Amino acid sequence: MLNKFKNIFKKKSAQRKGKRTNPVYKIFYNRTALVLAVIVLSLFAILIRTSVLMLGDSHASTVSLTSGNVTQISLAAPRGDIVAADGTVIATSEKSTTLWLVQPDLLTTQLNQQLLGISNLLAEHEISSESSLGSYFGPPETDNGSQSEEISFVFKQSADKILRWQQNKDLFNMVLPEDARTRRQRSRLVQEDPNEFFNWLLYDYFEIEDRDAGSSRLYSDREAYQIMELRYLILENNWLWTQRNPIRLARNVNDNVVAEIEGQNQRYLGVLSTDEWNRVYTPYASIMPHVLGYVGRINSNQYDVLSSQGYGSSDIIGQTGVESSAERYLRGKNGIRTFDKWTGENEESYYYPGSYGVMPESGNKAVLTIRSDLQQVAQEALQKNINDLRAGVLSGTKYEAPEGAVVVFNVKTGAILAMVSLPDFEPIDFLMQSIDPGAAARVQGYLQDNEGKPLLNRAIGENYAPGSTFKVVTGIAGLESGTITPADNHYTCLGHEEIAQLWWRCFSSPVYGHGNIPLTKALTESCNLYFFKMGIDTGIDNISAWAKKLGYGEISGIDLPGETSGIRPSRELKSLLRTEPADKQWFPADTAQTSIGQFDNSYTALQMVRGLAGIVSGTLQTPHVTADIIAEDGSIVREEQIISEDLGLAQSHINLIRQGMYDSTQKSSGYTSQFFRDFPVKVGVKTGTAEEGVSGSNYRINSVFTAFAPVDDPEIAIAHVVRNASYGDLSAEISYRIMCEYFGVEPKEIVFRS
Repeated sequence: MLNKFKNIFKKKSAQRKGKRTNPVYKIFYNRTALVLAVIVLSLFAILIRTSVLMLGDSHASTVSLTSGNVTQISLAAPRGDIVAADGTVIATSEKSTTLWLVQPDLLTTQLNQQLLGISNLLAEHEISSESSLGSYFGPPETDNGSQSEEISFVFKQSADKILRWQQNKDLFNMVLPEDARTRRQRSRLVQEDPNEFFNWLLYDYFEIEDRDAGSSRLYSDREAYQIMELRYLILENNWLWTQRNPIRLARNVNDNVVAEIEGQNQRYLGVLSTDEWNRVYTPYASIMPHVLGYVGRINSNQYDVLSSQGYGSSDIIGQTGVESSAERYLRGKNGIRTFDKWTGENEESYYYPGSYGVMPESGNKAVLTIRSDLQQVAQEALQKNINDLRAGVLSGTKYEAPEGAVVVFNVKTGAILAMVSLPDFEPIDFLMQSIDPGAAARVQGYLQDNEGKPLLNRAIGENYAPGSTFKVVTGIAGLESGTITPADNHYTCLGHEEIAQLWWRCFSSPVYGHGNIPLTKALTESCNLYFFKMGIDTGIDNISAWAKKLGYGEISGIDLPGETSGIRPSRELKSLLRTEPADKQWFPADTAQTSIGQFDNSYTALQMVRGLAGIVSGTLQTPHVTADIIAEDGSIVREEQIISEDLGLAQSHINLIRQGMYDSTQKSSGYTSQFFRDFPVKVGVKTGTAEEGVSGSNYRINSVFTAFAPVDDPEIAIAHVVRNASYGDLSAEISYRIMCEYFGVEPKEIVFRS
């Protein structure tokens, strides 16, 4: 069967081949093809003629041969306001005009001339472009701006930074001489001389001038540098430029500039203007920088996480503080502004406002729990105390006092009423750094200062030994564990004695001791021997467990980034921290040290005030700095989150702690009693003189102070720390001035001993 099909196929093929070689077939086939070609040409001619008749000659002469498409600019939404508890505006958004540059499809020579015109217009109105070339290279600061033909140039960064900048593959991609292998690489050698670098940009890289033209230059050095600035801006945004997407040219442009650009569209091809919302900080931002935080351009790591949520690679987002923690509420919905692009016969691109767009939607308002009056008083009081300690006016001794922190706490809700950390920073510098060299230098200082650490919120991000302020924790642990009771809580202090095979001294009465005293007096006198003995009887497991329950050494859950957990002593922790096997065992002496707030105790000011508030109220509150979140129409997006935990403390135990702390203001000597003995509201306090480090260069004593009021029904609690500042008593004025502001009391002046 298969052979039969093969024979038939061969026979048919031979017949077709025979026809093609036949002369008659050839003539017929060629004539058919010719007729078909004539028919096609005739139809095409008819089509062309019909088109001309329909359009008409007069119309055809006035219609440009153009092509068009649409470009769009994302309009950043107004960021939601941040206001204090009393409505004082801390951060808001203001509208301004921004200029954008879109690829105008010009030849290089035309583009250079265009950019010079734009640069001159901006300079005339004292507006800086977004180019950052001037931060690396340009005329010296002493340059008087004369229009001389030749000027000198300087590098404005260190040699190492300039070298890395020149070698950046996304910018100039220059090559070290020893690495140059090809002719192309040898034409891109790094330049150590700024004037030679200028010539390389002028002739070789940006090709603003032609070397072959000799001295016949198109532009002066200054004009060429103006062009370079904007060419560098294009280089920095090369991807957007090549994709014909807008590049931000300048911010905060006045109406006169916009009017000139719109009135001379042909002169400023590709320059567009839109309204834009900018973050603005009021003077009140300066008194709460760590709570507020600041905004900045999204970084690569943040973009990787947030791009799926609609964030762009150049978006501005909250970096620290409430600006960061409330980002999802503060951020609005971006809008879109469209522009129609038309390319005319001369191949130049013109852009006109488009026919559609989407208006941006404002973000929500964040209301803080911070009271601006208390915040200002707390900041001023902390700074005054630091200054007084440094000057030696409090005791005649000068202290370094390099840093400090204050937290004011609402005992009933956990709301933070004030939070201060010194040294601090100016949030507005982060907004102004792109246009203000002074602000840019300060920002670099903030970021590089590893000693003062002004960006660190010490109130939540730095641990301090609590010293004797921890005795209230030991006291409540002893009461709740049954080691002592309201009816039986006496221990004897002999001033100095052997405990757990070691000799100990009472700090406040080392010679004669306090005798047989109850818990309340032990708190008032801050008797170390009392708490050594009672702490050992209570045991480290009970003390550590109650400290944990009160939030010491635990993340509190405050709605601010950067919180640290602190360090709480325990058998397990000691075993982990010590390397020598003999040091891993827990000893009674360790419990004694822990009981007075030494040993491995180390907490934030927030943990200290939160724990104290829990003890004197019986309820542990979750701290927070943000109250209500409010939409633009006034509706509540999210109410203040008040999260409370009943600690189950016996009221009689709470009362003993309250009484002992109140007696500290009535029966003790020193600044604490001078400030609070006659205060119209009953105040309870516990001071701490906390030792850190060991004898030597890293040894220091911190002034720690905790307070609450009113004693009978606590509303407010305070904790503050000043590092390397000696006795806790010396910082009593901080709490005093805050209490005066809170309760509406006129503060009195205390004459300090010298």
